[in-house]
Amino acid sequence: MTRPRPSGSLGKSWAGFPNPDQESNSIKAWGQFDYLDTTTYCISLSGLRNLQSRAKFSLDTTKRKAKERTLSKVLETVLIILGALLQIVGLAGCVLPWIAGPPFNLLGLVLLCLAKGWETFSPSFLIIMAALTLLTVVTDYALPLAGAKKFGSSRRGFWGSFVGMFIGVFFFPPFGLVIGAFLGAVLGELSAGKMQSEALKAGWGVFAGVMVSLIFKVIVSGLMTFSFFRALF
Repeated sequence: MTRPRPSGSLGKSWAGFPNPDQESNSIKAWGQFDYLDTTTYCISLSGLRNLQSRAKFSLDTTKRKAKERTLSKVLETVLIILGALLQIVGLAGCVLPWIAGPPFNLLGLVLLCLAKGWETFSPSFLIIMAALTLLTVVTDYALPLAGAKKFGSSRRGFWGSFVGMFIGVFFFPPFGLVIGAFLGAVLGELSAGKMQSEALKAGWGVFAGVMVSLIFKVIVSGLMTFSFFRALF
Protein backbone atom coordinates (compact mmCIF):
# COMPACT_ATOMS: atom_id res chain seq x y z
CA MET A 1 0.00 0.00 0.00
CA THR A 2 1.42 3.37 -1.01
CA ARG A 3 1.78 6.05 1.69
CA PRO A 4 0.34 9.44 0.66
CA ARG A 5 2.73 12.35 0.39
CA PRO A 6 1.96 15.22 2.85
CA SER A 7 0.65 18.50 1.48
CA GLY A 8 1.42 22.14 2.33
CA SER A 9 4.91 23.17 3.41
CA LEU A 10 5.90 19.57 3.51
CA GLY A 11 4.83 19.05 -0.02
CA LYS A 12 8.36 19.53 -1.22
CA SER A 13 9.80 16.96 1.17
CA TRP A 14 9.05 13.43 2.11
CA ALA A 15 8.75 12.07 5.62
CA GLY A 16 10.11 15.33 7.07
CA PHE A 17 13.39 15.30 5.07
CA PRO A 18 14.32 18.27 2.86
CA ASN A 19 14.13 17.98 -0.84
CA PRO A 20 17.61 17.05 -2.16
CA ASP A 21 17.27 19.35 -5.18
CA GLN A 22 16.39 22.35 -2.98
CA GLU A 23 19.31 21.66 -0.66
CA SER A 24 21.67 21.43 -3.61
CA ASN A 25 20.45 24.75 -5.01
CA SER A 26 20.88 26.42 -1.59
CA ILE A 27 24.45 25.13 -1.29
CA LYS A 28 25.23 26.41 -4.77
CA ALA A 29 23.72 29.79 -3.97
CA TRP A 30 25.70 30.14 -0.75
CA GLY A 31 28.80 28.95 -2.57
CA GLN A 32 28.33 31.67 -5.14
CA PHE A 33 27.96 34.29 -2.39
CA ASP A 34 31.10 32.99 -0.66
CA TYR A 35 32.98 33.07 -3.96
CA LEU A 36 31.86 36.64 -4.66
CA ASP A 37 32.80 37.75 -1.16
CA THR A 38 36.22 36.10 -1.42
CA THR A 39 36.82 37.58 -4.85
CA THR A 40 35.76 41.03 -3.67
CA TYR A 41 38.08 40.73 -0.65
CA CYS A 42 41.00 39.66 -2.81
CA ILE A 43 40.38 42.48 -5.27
CA SER A 44 40.13 44.99 -2.41
CA LEU A 45 43.31 43.66 -0.81
CA SER A 46 45.13 43.73 -4.15
CA GLY A 47 43.93 47.27 -4.79
CA LEU A 48 45.07 48.37 -1.35
CA ARG A 49 48.50 46.87 -1.90
CA ASN A 50 48.66 48.55 -5.30
CA LEU A 51 47.79 51.92 -3.77
CA GLN A 52 50.38 51.41 -1.05
CA SER A 53 52.99 50.50 -3.66
CA ARG A 54 52.14 53.58 -5.73
CA ALA A 55 52.25 55.82 -2.66
CA LYS A 56 55.64 54.42 -1.67
CA PHE A 57 56.97 54.85 -5.21
CA SER A 58 55.67 58.43 -5.32
CA LEU A 59 57.27 59.18 -1.94
CA ASP A 60 60.59 57.65 -3.04
CA THR A 61 60.46 59.65 -6.27
CA THR A 62 59.78 62.87 -4.37
CA LYS A 63 62.66 62.19 -1.97
CA ARG A 64 64.99 61.37 -4.85
CA LYS A 65 64.07 64.54 -6.73
CA ALA A 66 64.53 66.62 -3.57
CA LYS A 67 67.94 65.04 -3.03
CA GLU A 68 68.91 65.69 -6.64
CA ARG A 69 67.81 69.34 -6.33
CA THR A 70 69.86 69.71 -3.15
CA LEU A 71 72.96 68.19 -4.75
CA SER A 72 72.46 70.35 -7.83
CA LYS A 73 72.20 73.47 -5.68
CA VAL A 74 75.35 72.53 -3.74
CA LEU A 75 77.25 71.87 -6.96
CA GLU A 76 76.05 75.18 -8.41
CA THR A 77 77.23 77.03 -5.29
CA VAL A 78 80.63 75.33 -5.37
CA LEU A 79 81.12 76.19 -9.04
CA ILE A 80 80.17 79.83 -8.46
CA ILE A 81 82.58 80.12 -5.52
CA LEU A 82 85.40 78.57 -7.54
CA GLY A 83 84.62 80.90 -10.43
CA ALA A 84 84.74 83.95 -8.15
CA LEU A 85 88.06 82.82 -6.67
CA LEU A 86 89.45 82.37 -10.17
CA GLN A 87 88.49 85.96 -10.99
CA ILE A 88 90.51 87.15 -8.00
CA VAL A 89 93.44 84.94 -8.97
CA GLY A 90 93.21 86.24 -12.53
CA LEU A 91 93.42 89.86 -11.42
CA ALA A 92 96.34 89.05 -9.14
CA GLY A 93 98.05 87.21 -11.98
CA CYS A 94 98.13 90.39 -14.03
CA VAL A 95 100.70 91.88 -11.64
CA LEU A 96 102.37 88.68 -10.41
CA PRO A 97 104.92 87.55 -12.99
CA TRP A 98 104.60 83.82 -12.26
CA ILE A 99 100.78 83.62 -12.64
CA ALA A 100 98.99 83.85 -15.97
CA GLY A 101 96.02 86.06 -15.11
CA PRO A 102 93.44 86.07 -17.95
CA PRO A 103 93.35 82.26 -18.43
CA PHE A 104 92.07 81.95 -14.85
CA ASN A 105 89.41 84.56 -15.57
CA LEU A 106 88.29 82.66 -18.66
CA LEU A 107 88.07 79.43 -16.69
CA GLY A 108 85.93 81.22 -14.12
CA LEU A 109 83.49 82.28 -16.85
CA VAL A 110 83.23 78.67 -18.01
CA LEU A 111 82.48 77.51 -14.44
CA LEU A 112 79.74 80.11 -14.17
CA CYS A 113 78.22 78.81 -17.39
CA LEU A 114 78.30 75.26 -15.99
CA ALA A 115 76.58 76.47 -12.81
CA LYS A 116 73.87 78.70 -14.27
CA GLY A 117 73.55 77.45 -17.83
CA TRP A 118 75.32 78.19 -21.07
CA GLU A 119 72.84 80.96 -21.85
CA THR A 120 74.63 83.08 -19.22
CA PHE A 121 77.09 84.25 -21.88
CA SER A 122 76.64 84.14 -25.62
CA PRO A 123 78.97 81.87 -27.63
CA SER A 124 80.37 84.89 -29.47
CA PHE A 125 81.29 86.56 -26.16
CA LEU A 126 83.12 83.46 -24.92
CA ILE A 127 84.96 83.12 -28.23
CA ILE A 128 86.05 86.77 -28.09
CA MET A 129 87.23 86.38 -24.49
CA ALA A 130 89.15 83.22 -25.40
CA ALA A 131 90.83 85.04 -28.30
CA LEU A 132 91.78 87.97 -26.07
CA THR A 133 93.12 85.57 -23.45
CA LEU A 134 95.30 83.87 -26.03
CA LEU A 135 96.48 87.27 -27.22
CA THR A 136 97.50 88.28 -23.69
CA VAL A 137 99.61 85.12 -23.39
CA VAL A 138 101.37 85.95 -26.67
CA THR A 139 101.91 89.64 -25.90
CA ASP A 140 103.13 88.82 -22.40
CA TYR A 141 106.33 87.58 -24.03
CA ALA A 142 106.26 89.29 -27.40
CA LEU A 143 106.00 92.93 -26.24
CA PRO A 144 108.97 92.87 -23.82
CA LEU A 145 111.05 91.12 -26.46
CA ALA A 146 109.97 93.66 -29.06
CA GLY A 147 110.88 96.54 -26.74
CA ALA A 148 114.21 94.95 -25.92
CA LYS A 149 115.01 94.41 -29.58
CA LYS A 150 114.02 97.93 -30.54
CA PHE A 151 116.17 99.58 -27.89
CA GLY A 152 119.04 97.12 -28.14
CA SER A 153 118.50 95.28 -24.85
CA SER A 154 120.22 92.01 -24.04
CA ARG A 155 118.86 88.79 -22.56
CA ARG A 156 120.06 89.87 -19.12
CA GLY A 157 118.06 93.07 -19.36
CA PHE A 158 114.96 91.09 -20.31
CA TRP A 159 115.16 88.67 -17.40
CA GLY A 160 116.33 91.40 -15.05
CA SER A 161 113.04 93.20 -15.68
CA PHE A 162 111.01 90.16 -14.64
CA VAL A 163 113.13 89.56 -11.55
CA GLY A 164 112.73 93.22 -10.62
CA MET A 165 108.95 92.92 -10.96
CA PHE A 166 108.96 89.85 -8.73
CA ILE A 167 110.96 91.57 -6.01
CA GLY A 168 109.24 94.94 -6.28
CA VAL A 169 105.68 93.62 -6.03
CA PHE A 170 106.47 92.03 -2.66
CA PHE A 171 108.66 94.65 -1.05
CA PHE A 172 107.29 97.89 -2.51
CA PRO A 173 103.65 97.34 -3.49
CA PRO A 174 102.03 98.63 -5.60
CA PHE A 175 104.63 100.89 -7.22
CA GLY A 176 107.38 98.33 -6.71
CA LEU A 177 106.06 96.50 -9.74
CA VAL A 178 106.89 99.39 -12.05
CA ILE A 179 110.06 100.50 -10.31
CA GLY A 180 111.32 96.94 -9.99
CA ALA A 181 110.80 96.20 -13.68
CA PHE A 182 112.75 99.27 -14.72
CA LEU A 183 115.60 98.85 -12.23
CA GLY A 184 115.85 95.15 -12.98
CA ALA A 185 116.22 95.84 -16.70
CA VAL A 186 118.86 98.54 -16.12
CA LEU A 187 120.86 96.38 -13.70
CA GLY A 188 120.66 93.49 -16.13
CA GLU A 189 122.10 95.63 -18.90
CA LEU A 190 124.87 96.95 -16.63
CA SER A 191 125.78 93.38 -15.70
CA ALA A 192 126.11 92.67 -19.41
CA GLY A 193 128.90 95.28 -19.61
CA LYS A 194 127.00 98.13 -21.21
CA MET A 195 127.59 101.76 -20.43
CA GLN A 196 125.17 103.58 -18.17
CA SER A 197 123.49 105.49 -20.99
CA GLU A 198 123.12 102.34 -23.07
CA ALA A 199 121.84 100.41 -20.08
CA LEU A 200 119.21 103.08 -19.37
CA LYS A 201 118.08 103.08 -22.97
CA ALA A 202 117.87 99.29 -23.22
CA GLY A 203 116.25 99.05 -19.82
CA TRP A 204 113.62 101.52 -20.88
CA GLY A 205 112.76 99.39 -23.92
CA VAL A 206 112.21 96.27 -21.81
CA PHE A 207 110.28 98.28 -19.22
CA ALA A 208 107.98 99.80 -21.87
CA GLY A 209 107.21 96.37 -23.35
CA VAL A 210 106.46 94.89 -19.93
CA MET A 211 104.18 97.77 -18.97
CA VAL A 212 102.18 97.67 -22.21
CA SER A 213 101.72 93.92 -21.78
CA LEU A 214 100.69 94.41 -18.16
CA ILE A 215 98.11 97.08 -19.00
CA PHE A 216 96.62 94.90 -21.72
CA LYS A 217 96.32 91.96 -19.31
CA VAL A 218 94.65 94.12 -16.67
CA ILE A 219 92.09 95.39 -19.19
CA VAL A 220 91.20 91.90 -20.42
CA SER A 221 91.14 90.41 -16.93
CA GLY A 222 89.07 93.30 -15.58
CA LEU A 223 86.57 92.94 -18.41
CA MET A 224 86.05 89.25 -17.67
CA THR A 225 85.81 89.86 -13.92
CA PHE A 226 83.21 92.57 -14.45
CA SER A 227 81.22 90.30 -16.80
CA PHE A 228 81.35 87.46 -14.27
CA PHE A 229 79.90 89.42 -11.37
CA ARG A 230 77.40 91.26 -13.54
CA ALA A 231 76.01 87.92 -14.79
CA LEU A 232 76.05 86.53 -11.26
CA PHE A 233 74.04 89.34 -9.68
